[in-house]
Amino acid sequence: MLAKINVRGIVADHIQTLRAYDTGKTSWPDLVLFLLVPLLIAALLVRVLPSLTPDFVRILATSLSIFAALLFNLNALMYGIVIRRNEEHRRGPLRQQVIQEIYNNVAFCILIAVVTLALLLMNFFIMCSHWLALGIALLVYYLVGVFMLTLLMVLKRIHVLLRHEATET
Repeated sequence: MLAKINVRGIVADHIQTLRAYDTGKTSWPDLVLFLLVPLLIAALLVRVLPSLTPDFVRILATSLSIFAALLFNLNALMYGIVIRRNEEHRRGPLRQQVIQEIYNNVAFCILIAVVTLALLLMNFFIMCSHWLALGIALLVYYLVGVFMLTLLMVLKRIHVLLRHEATET
């Protein structure tokens, strides 16, 4: 029953994209940038802005909802590129790897948006203790940081992919 909503595969596939292209091994600088830096920034933010204001929650929820919808469309577009490439039999291994990584990163961004929205709704509708509100704020700040960095990585990979496609034709 829970297998239908198990998201461990999405997280694992995203983590697999944080590898060095030349060696194929885990890139520790990438792990630090994408996992530790957002945590440090979130910890600083929670000290400065310990509570999520209703206006902030509304703006962030709206922004994440729009991004999630756009990212669903991007995943559909990536699927179309994969199908078209398979039909044309012009599958380069690096191109296929980049397309798969973009797909994995976009799915992860959608997951982060959904989890963050759930936390924002919980913060907005449930009266929390001070410590729980701080924990929620820390998680929200962290997830937004991870979301933004992953979105930048997706942008960079799409840029590389489309630049490669434009020079190939």
